[in-house]
Amino acid sequence: MSWMIAVELARPWWAPWRPAEMDRETVVSTLEPLLEEAAGLRRAAAPGSVDELNWDGRCVGTQWSVYSGGSGITRVSVDMWEERNRPDGPADEYLDEAVMVLRRMRELARATGARLFIDEGDFTDAPFENALDALT
Repeated sequence: MSWMIAVELARPWWAPWRPAEMDRETVVSTLEPLLEEAAGLRRAAAPGSVDELNWDGRCVGTQWSVYSGGSGITRVSVDMWEERNRPDGPADEYLDEAVMVLRRMRELARATGARLFIDEGDFTDAPFENALDALT
């Protein structure tokens, strides 16, 4: 199974074609505890460029996409999938790793005032357990 988790700010009502931007340093400092390579996002990037980062645990694999705007970040998304090959694999380990990813994304949404989406559903204001249920 796989899921997509995304964090992005609402677009301004007066310019819905222009994505709002999250502060680059806030994004980097929030992602760094899980993704060491996030430090490379501090450098300026061309608007519209996408940086791809990866983190793999024992039971969860992820690919992070960080979308650059003019001076900040317009969107951070994570494709997350189960790497358990056995149906009797360690469910607790999967949950521990899924919680790490979800907590990081919720923290990012809160730190930037952005919205948290899981597979098209808005979980910004949902209790943590409801968001986690969407990943299990």
